[in-house]
Amino acid sequence: MRIETTININIETLKRIEAACHTLRISRSRLIAMLIECAMRERRDTSRMCRRVRYQERLDPAQWRKLHITLDAALYECMIDLRKIDKVSVSFILALSVQKHITALLLKGMNTNKTDNYPIINYIFSKTIVGGVISWRVFWGIPTNLPTLACEFT
Repeated sequence: MRIETTININIETLKRIEAACHTLRISRSRLIAMLIECAMRERRDTSRMCRRVRYQERLDPAQWRKLHITLDAALYECMIDLRKIDKVSVSFILALSVQKHITALLLKGMNTNKTDNYPIINYIFSKTIVGGVISWRVFWGIPTNLPTLACEFT
């Protein structure tokens, strides 16, 4: 399943994305998916509790464009998780990923014969109750020790 959403993007960031798409000969949706995946892979302990969501720097409204994107459902859910964990808007997640990763993607190049554009195919959202307290676990893929994890809280 695919999910449509809209983000705000700075014109300069959009130009970098479009130039990279042209160079790599891939669609904008595919590059955006790759950039979100890069943001997910770099996760560190950056969670923020009891804080407001951070947004991109305010600029002249003429410097922004609304961008409609379509993502694989699992990738969309991971992106929303990043927003909640890091307390950063989805648009800001993409902008930061462009700053940090687009050059590396260009240098590395792409295997354009790759048929799996969205490698995050398994998204597990699990609820357990520990001592009367609800606990949620989110997996962005299938852990190799899933049977052990399944027994951990029982």
